[in-house]
Order: sequence, then structure tokens, then C-alpha cells
Amino acid sequence: MQQDGITYFFGGDAAFDQPSLLDDTIDAPAFNRHQVIATRALIRQTAEQSPLIFLATHDPATAHRLEKQIPLNGERVPVR
Repeated sequence: MQQDGITYFFGGDAAFDQPSLLDDTIDAPAFNRHQVIATRALIRQTAEQSPLIFLATHDPATAHRLEKQIPLNGERVPVR
């Protein structure tokens, strides 16, 4: 979802949490390890182009990142 120049990426099971997205830890059984890593690389590339807040299903820090508007690059997004 995009709003006010921010992408809110509902990660589902693309990664268990944001740290595993960033370091490519395979955190669950994967049918295709190469596809998992490629998908995560695309998410990170998208985050390089514009602010992206990663909302992983199982990440206890997801609510905090959403509330504080903290994107993958860690720089807080100004509230408009």
C-alpha cells in the first residue's frame, strides 16, 4: 500500500521478521531457497527507491515501526 510517498509492505511470510529480511536468514522451511532470497532482494531494492515500512506477520517490532514510521533504512519518515 502507498500513502503520502511511503510504501507499507505487508510482508506476510516473506520473512519472519525484519532482521531476517535484511540478513537473508531462512527462518522457516522454504520450498525454494533461491526464490526466497530473490524475493527479499526485490523488497530491499524497492526500499532503496522510496521509504518502505516492512510489516512482517510474526515480527513483534512491526507495530512499533508502523507507529513510529520507521522504514527499512532506519531513518524516520516525517509525518505530513
